[in-house]
Amino acid sequence: MVPLLCVVYTSVGMAGAWLVAVEWLHVDPGIFMARAKQYAFPKDFFMGEIKGDGLRLFDRRHLLPSGYYASGGARGVGVATTRAVVQSAVAILVANYILTSWLTTD
Repeated sequence: MVPLLCVVYTSVGMAGAWLVAVEWLHVDPGIFMARAKQYAFPKDFFMGEIKGDGLRLFDRRHLLPSGYYASGGARGVGVATTRAVVQSAVAILVANYILTSWLTTD
């Protein structure tokens, strides 16, 4: 589902950009579409798909073991959840930086 979700958030992002530009900032719709075609490349779309899949693997790597090995009752589950969320957030930030620098190299 992650690749499909990436397509959905890319589409929603473009629709939101169009809404803000055309409806709120009164940009001509033709100019908006021309600029979008000029500056949005297929490689940008595929980079979003690759990053989505890559970050999913990092997220799975940190979240699943923490919940599986939780011990100590309800308190242990809370500690494991907090640890998993923090580790996952840091791992995603680092992985996003690495993937972005690797994929945007010309």
